[in-house]
Amino acid sequence: MADYTISLLDISSDGESAKLRIQMEDTQGNHFDTTIKVGEKDDLRKITKDDRLRGFKVLRIGQQHGEPYVKFDNEVVVRKFEPYHFTAEKAVKVQKRIVEAEKTTYPIPDFITRVANETNLTKKTIFEIFKRMNPKQKEKIFYNPEGWISEFLSQIRITLSDHIVKNIDFEIIDDNDENYDIEELFPPIVKHPQRELIEAGKAGLYDKVQVDSDVERGFIQNQVIPDAEENNTILYFKFPPKFKIQLPKIIGNYNPDWGIVRRYKDGTLKLELVRETKGGVDLERLRFPKEKRKILCAEKYFRKLGIDYRVVTDTTYDWYKKEEKQISLYD
Repeated sequence: MADYTISLLDISSDGESAKLRIQMEDTQGNHFDTTIKVGEKDDLRKITKDDRLRGFKVLRIGQQHGEPYVKFDNEVVVRKFEPYHFTAEKAVKVQKRIVEAEKTTYPIPDFITRVANETNLTKKTIFEIFKRMNPKQKEKIFYNPEGWISEFLSQIRITLSDHIVKNIDFEIIDDNDENYDIEELFPPIVKHPQRELIEAGKAGLYDKVQVDSDVERGFIQNQVIPDAEENNTILYFKFPPKFKIQLPKIIGNYNPDWGIVRRYKDGTLKLELVRETKGGVDLERLRFPKEKRKILCAEKYFRKLGIDYRVVTDTTYDWYKKEEKQISLYD
């Protein structure tokens, strides 16, 4: 086992590269501390020749609210002054051999307590799951206890997450302590990296709006702004990162994309649309399962509030209409 710390030291002025510091110390006393320069698509595993850094391939280098960050393929985001810490296990390749040994008792870590602590399920529930497993699957714990426990925990997390998404419900409460500070969420002036900004048009809350992808850029420029020029969209804004829908920890909090105010036929105005922009509307094709679960929870959340929520792309021509068929897989 080895402890890693990945720190972002700085990014270049053009945003094309970043300087990272990688520190490692394992249980055998080995350690290293190195600084590397990376660009988009660079793979830390290949650069350092360390298999335990698998998955750390640079997806994006940028700034958010003036704060530099590097995002990797595995959804890990490292910000300046916010290092990322994790523990990894090195895979050891061994020679295959067959030996004959007497039956004995193997020492197994207390995985029941570990899984209970990490999932908030009771020990009784974890033990019941284990008891109902196929005997052959249970026996595999003796060959690689740590690997077996990791997979056992992973499968429980997946199943538990899907169970929560299927059964979660929201209740509207009148609690002023939970209200957001509007001045903090939407200050008069917001600082953004220049290269992530586009002109917002006459309906934008600010004169410029931040976009994080080509899909978002296309949605605003090709759908929302033309709609505003026809005086249908009156106001739109991007939800700031500080605005998050509180969801169970195993799923993660959710930050929506766009809030849109359109004009009713009777002339009244209402924030009735919340839109999530993706490259496609098929949730099963999203890159990360966590994205799908958050969207499905958000659908229930906004439905409870009576706000029309929908996943759209930059080419969805009827983006402003209510989707007749709900996207939820669990209704």
